[in-house]
Amino acid sequence: MVAVNWGTFGRRLMWTMLPLGYLAVYDSAQNVSHAADDTTKDKDQIEEIVVTAQKRSEKLQDVPVAVTALTADQLEQAGVNTVQDVAKMTPNLVIIDQLRPGIQTVSFRGFTTVQGGQSPFTTIVDGVQEPGQEFLKQQLIDIEQIEVLRGPQGTLYGAGAIAGAINITTKKPTDEFEGSAKVGYYEGNQKTGTVTLSGPLVKDKVYFRASAWGTDFDGLISNGGGGKDVDFMQEQAFQGELMMTPTDKLSIDLRAHYMHGRDGALWLVPVDNDAFDDFSKGPATDIAGVDTRGLQTYSAKIDYQFEPFTLTSISAYNVANQSLYADGDFSTAPNYWQTWINNSRTYSEEIRLTSPNEQRLRWVTGLYLQDNTVDDITEFAAVGSSGAGTGHDDEYKSKSWALFGQAVYDLTDALSLTLGARYDQDKKTADNRANGDNDSKTFSQAQPKATLSYKWTPDVMSYVTYAKGFRTGGFNPTSSIAAREYQNEVSDTFETGLKTTFLDNRLQLNGALFHTDFKNQQFFFSVASSSGIETAIQNIPKTEVNGVELEAQYILVPGLTLHGQVGYNNTRMRGFKDAVGDYSGNRTPQVYGLTSGLAVEYTRSVYEDISLSTRLSLEHRGDVYWDLNNTLKTPAKDFIDGRIALEKDAAWTLALVGRNLTDERTPAAVGAYAFGTQSLRSANEPRQVGAELTIPFSL
Repeated sequence: MVAVNWGTFGRRLMWTMLPLGYLAVYDSAQNVSHAADDTTKDKDQIEEIVVTAQKRSEKLQDVPVAVTALTADQLEQAGVNTVQDVAKMTPNLVIIDQLRPGIQTVSFRGFTTVQGGQSPFTTIVDGVQEPGQEFLKQQLIDIEQIEVLRGPQGTLYGAGAIAGAINITTKKPTDEFEGSAKVGYYEGNQKTGTVTLSGPLVKDKVYFRASAWGTDFDGLISNGGGGKDVDFMQEQAFQGELMMTPTDKLSIDLRAHYMHGRDGALWLVPVDNDAFDDFSKGPATDIAGVDTRGLQTYSAKIDYQFEPFTLTSISAYNVANQSLYADGDFSTAPNYWQTWINNSRTYSEEIRLTSPNEQRLRWVTGLYLQDNTVDDITEFAAVGSSGAGTGHDDEYKSKSWALFGQAVYDLTDALSLTLGARYDQDKKTADNRANGDNDSKTFSQAQPKATLSYKWTPDVMSYVTYAKGFRTGGFNPTSSIAAREYQNEVSDTFETGLKTTFLDNRLQLNGALFHTDFKNQQFFFSVASSSGIETAIQNIPKTEVNGVELEAQYILVPGLTLHGQVGYNNTRMRGFKDAVGDYSGNRTPQVYGLTSGLAVEYTRSVYEDISLSTRLSLEHRGDVYWDLNNTLKTPAKDFIDGRIALEKDAAWTLALVGRNLTDERTPAAVGAYAFGTQSLRSANEPRQVGAELTIPFSL
């Protein structure tokens, strides 16, 4: 067996991929006259994409919302596996894995992650709103399209859609039997496999689609304390869909998704604050962190066509079980251990009535209900101690309901007015089972929205929008670092946008300018001490954000496409001070000021029905602060991904992929450390290269 030096191989791969983009430009410029003849999948125009951003099917360029839409072909070409990969292709959005699966650090238009609270955006999978952040970190399997809606989407998606929404649609069952198999092998001895099968059970009446995925990964980040790498991963996922169309007016869509994982977690490293960006020091613990989790989603979507309206019912049940065991002092000394259990159960129901598309007044109205229970238990103790350690044992309950409606009216053939409103009410309780304390409060908020859009030409549209968003307040675990209760976060956003198409639909330029005023913006922080890690959410009284976004797609010649995007947030906290300091005028922690990306895609025929496709992408993240004082800072970072694939039409695809080719390191999770002038920090995944083989088949 030949040993592979993956580090050397990765560097060679990077330097091979970098010139390919330039070679593609030169080659295409020299061969414009015959490019269409030599290119498979010839595209001399940008594909028209239909989105469901406003809970009805509309053309992307006609929707007065800032939306990044990615089709199945684009997702495959970019090697997208997770929502984190989607964020790399979206302006003003950064998602980084944090200290355990199911928790991410998010920067989205000035909004941040709050562990234990609502995400700053809503994730919708096949019409079902996921109830929490723990469902975000999953492998994307059998995906048809992903839409990232930027800006408050509370009118249609409710509390938690304050920064936007991510709408994920999986592939539909087919009327003919078909399937595919995909295997991959990557650095770190990672092995992956996916199998999908689809077809009819009763011709023209009942269809099914089923997928299975699994991965086994030894890891790439070593533990200085010995044992396995800290970022190992063993996960499996299964999903299935049964679609029934008993009549022309009635459709029933039943779905199930199950995921189980056993992963490395909590590989935090104590680092001196003045050497915060030095990654020469890695994790070194006597106890390897292990997180075991299981996620389940079951849903039933029923559509009934009343003339001329459509009645839709979406019922869902979600279960998340997570259990963590890890080192308590993040050193090789056998001093402390810690555990963290977080289990949740959620029932939800949405009923809505939608008007047809083909009329001057188009509307949707509905009712949303959710019942959520979370058990959150931690323990921190000395190794070998006989007594109980410190920690908390809380049960959180949430019972919420909302009424919503949105209408679009075409004032003229070119001018349209959109008005929407939603009222959310959420009764929350927190039961501290350790001391018997019980807290309860009802959080509520109205979320109006108004948009005026104008079609200057069939290819140029502009809009102005005002929207209010919010994410609900709640209760912290009882601790000494923050108050038990935190308040609603409320935002007022003013936005103007432009969507354009030029050069016979070979160039698209979409942009947006926005201003957001926050009241009680939620900020999450953690403190580690000799009694364990304490976490809390607190409110920043006032914050403002001014931002800009631009997306571009340009087909230079058939087969050669450029994708570009840039986003910028200028955030400032106002009137915020506590016993420690005055933070007024500082930037909001965990929010990236600048994000941008550029990708070059080139596809051409190399032999009969075999084509070669390459993609090279650069992601740039500007500097970011991690603390309220703006003293803990990560400088700007650049990340390069690449993919080279050979494809035999409808037979197989063999791809060589590389992620983070320059081996750039950046913080993921960051926490305060009570032992001196240090912080706790984990890091992103290092460079990884590998190969994938995909084989579609028919039965």
